[in-house]
Amino acid sequence: MNIDLLNYSLKLLGNRDYFTIELKMKLIERGYKEKEIDEIIDYLKQKKFLDDDSLLEKKISILQNKGWGEFKILKYFLEKGLEKNFVKEGIKNYLDLKKEKENIKRLSQKKDSLEKKLRYLISKGFRESLILEVLNEKEDEI
Repeated sequence: MNIDLLNYSLKLLGNRDYFTIELKMKLIERGYKEKEIDEIIDYLKQKKFLDDDSLLEKKISILQNKGWGEFKILKYFLEKGLEKNFVKEGIKNYLDLKKEKENIKRLSQKKDSLEKKLRYLISKGFRESLILEVLNEKEDEI
């Protein structure tokens, strides 16, 4: 095992959490051999320094608290290089529908007309069907 590579990996993980693919790309950029990287990544996973599932859950929660919708969150993770099926499964398991509806209600107050609200919320990554459902509920309350 390359101790230099292990120390550098631990240093990176000490600064922030990385998904496996992010860490691997960072180490490849640094010039380490892929075989050594895979060995270190396996070791880090065994020791629970790398856990893509729990990191995905944590990040989804953080992004949802920022007011991001399902599609914007999906796009964010795909741009990071994560596998689409893994991200979709994570969103299905960890996305809080109640929080999603609260975000739609809160963000919809920023715009006046229904058309502007709809465009704005879609740009934030919310599903159109969910937006309409929440906005219709809101009108019924009035």
